[in-house]
Amino acid sequence: MRSKSILTTAGNTVDRTISAFFHRIGHFCCSRPKLTIGLALGVSILCAGGMAKLTPENRPDKLWVPQGTVAEVEKEQFLSYYPANSRFQNIIISSAQKDESEGSNNNVLTKEQLIQVMKLHQSIQNGVSTYDGQEYTFADLCTVAGGSCATYDTTNPICSCLLISILKMWNYDLPTLESDPDILSTLNNYGSKQDLEAVLGNPSFDSQDRLISAEALSLSYFLEDRSIEENGNIVDPINEEWEKSVFLDSIQNYNSEENDPTIQLAYVSSRSFDDEFGGEIQGDLVYVQVSYIVAFIFLGATMGSRLCGRGSRWSMSFSALMLVALSTVAGFGVASLAGLLYGKGRVCREMRGIYGAMELPVEDSERNFIPDDSYVKDWTAAGDEYFPSSGTTLYITFENGQDIYDNRQSLAELETRVSGLSEKSPYIAEPVGEGSYRNVMAGLKSYLDDYGSVIALGNNITFDQDGWPTTYNGFVSILSTFANVFGPGAVYAQDISFSSGTTELEAIRIKLEYVRMTKLRRNEIIDDADRQIKSMDDTRAMVASWTDLPTAFPYCEKFQDIEGFKIINTELYRNVGLAILAVGLICLITVANFTTAFLITLNVAACILEILGFMYAIGLVIDSVSVINLVLAVGLSVDYSAHIGHCFMVKGGPSKDQRVIESLADIGASVVNGALSTFLAVAVLLFSTSYVFRVLSTQFALTVALGLLHGTVLLPVLLSIFGPKPFESAEEPKEDIEVTKREVIDKTAHQESFGVDALDEFSEEEEIEA
Repeated sequence: MRSKSILTTAGNTVDRTISAFFHRIGHFCCSRPKLTIGLALGVSILCAGGMAKLTPENRPDKLWVPQGTVAEVEKEQFLSYYPANSRFQNIIISSAQKDESEGSNNNVLTKEQLIQVMKLHQSIQNGVSTYDGQEYTFADLCTVAGGSCATYDTTNPICSCLLISILKMWNYDLPTLESDPDILSTLNNYGSKQDLEAVLGNPSFDSQDRLISAEALSLSYFLEDRSIEENGNIVDPINEEWEKSVFLDSIQNYNSEENDPTIQLAYVSSRSFDDEFGGEIQGDLVYVQVSYIVAFIFLGATMGSRLCGRGSRWSMSFSALMLVALSTVAGFGVASLAGLLYGKGRVCREMRGIYGAMELPVEDSERNFIPDDSYVKDWTAAGDEYFPSSGTTLYITFENGQDIYDNRQSLAELETRVSGLSEKSPYIAEPVGEGSYRNVMAGLKSYLDDYGSVIALGNNITFDQDGWPTTYNGFVSILSTFANVFGPGAVYAQDISFSSGTTELEAIRIKLEYVRMTKLRRNEIIDDADRQIKSMDDTRAMVASWTDLPTAFPYCEKFQDIEGFKIINTELYRNVGLAILAVGLICLITVANFTTAFLITLNVAACILEILGFMYAIGLVIDSVSVINLVLAVGLSVDYSAHIGHCFMVKGGPSKDQRVIESLADIGASVVNGALSTFLAVAVLLFSTSYVFRVLSTQFALTVALGLLHGTVLLPVLLSIFGPKPFESAEEPKEDIEVTKREVIDKTAHQESFGVDALDEFSEEEEIEA
């Protein structure tokens, strides 16, 4: 007799060990039901106690982007110099009186429409919010800066606020606007053509660059950031209340009132994303509740045979759901104790899956998180239409005051190094106009050229032939006076950083702007992740190449998200690959057979490949939500194959086909029921309008359908062809069992000495083995 291989022997040993272990557990639970229930409840409650430490987390940079990246280091450096960011509110105003005639550009720059805009602004400017018994206006909360009025008016507090709009030409005063006889003439004094292009949507100019008309205009309000961190949450209750009860209410009330519909508004606030996305999630939670009801009804209809009384199927269904709930709560409790915070024809189909997986793009899906009926969606669409060249702000921070002084002229002329980059990477907008370029050194040089001699007489500061102060101390003194909120360079007040309590210059920042990097995908405008990645990399390379300038680094609020786009593709395939490898190892340990474990793992891998292909076909992309769900799909899809594979190993007999048939007959229904219960639980979420739930339910539905198909169709075929021999403890084939029964009946008379009926004994032994 040929000796068994080491793998076969090991497999039989593992199978016997696992079977004996669970047999003892089952015997203990069945013989001591009350104790078992008590222990289960006690452990669950003990673990759930950790939820007392459960802390919510709402910081996007902690939830959705990778940690330890270059962008995170840049952000920490930047915030060390400029800790107070501003909260941004914006309104894009276009004409409601659309003229569809050829050559018309739907001009919004008429006095009638500008008067409506001014009235809207004044309702925002004069609106009062109340928080904790204290009243606040925009002037109380705004980011302090200069240049917001055409002529500075000490009696008008709005002139000291950071506010960007063409309304400054009338000092935000309605009577001044109403008495202006020539609106366009006034607007042409706003600044350069580029300055006007920064605040007007699709403007038209004559041959002498004189403004003729515009299709839209922009109003931007900036509030000083007063946010604080509370238990992992970033909150800014004072500003958030003003944004809600003044800014948003003023706009929404204007839309709801019976005004002359001369203008239409697209708007956004710093709180808008949380409001709209969070509200969408909250609204869709009803689908989660419905999914529990559906699961309860399904379990009640399929579990057991009794409707009422002891062993009722409804009691079993309720008990099963309670076990799920208890384990969920216990899991959250353990996670909380661990310090985690609370916040996604076979060959032809496989080839399509491979193609889809290879073509599946990494995209910026931030817009998808916005509900389709949200006002934020209207604002992004208006930005795409009227301000196609306006993108994300970029800051380049130069460090060390002495180095800044030593390179003062080169820094003042920095625009020569960042010009001509709008059509090629890094896609930086041309450095013209206040919207796309702000350089404190260039502003200071222009100021010194005009008033240097006066400054020299009044401050006893000497100047060199190049127009700059001859000493570093003199330079710092003039800079601090110039870039002051009440100084001539008030617009640059936010761009310099001094050491706390001293006059030592630490850093300056120069503001640039990327062009709008979007593309058309499946008839939808989306942000172009590939261009964003290239622009980020090339921006860093460009700044690093400036070895003749002071040490510098770029900072863009979008960089942390872009870092995620850059590595998420690698993370996806690495994490899914590691998960599949873990599945293979666990299957090898539990199924205890190399061939069967390999076939199960192969099924899981093919299932994930097909999910990727379907994602490409239906328009899903690789992002933080889909990647999380894909990793979860590995663990979900293995169930359907692992149960069939293990059942095959405990079916005896020489015929692989017969063993497959018996495996499907024994456990196939259970596998299908398990798949159906999972599908019904997530199918309800397919009706959700929120991006997270929609992607989750779609991917889970694909996982269940494809996993079930692989487990009940493909794997049995593979096992019938390549399947290994059964375990030593495997059941005899059903034909052999029938023969054995007949033999026992024939020998009943000879078994009376045992004191038991032979058939009952055989049935009991058969049941124990099962």
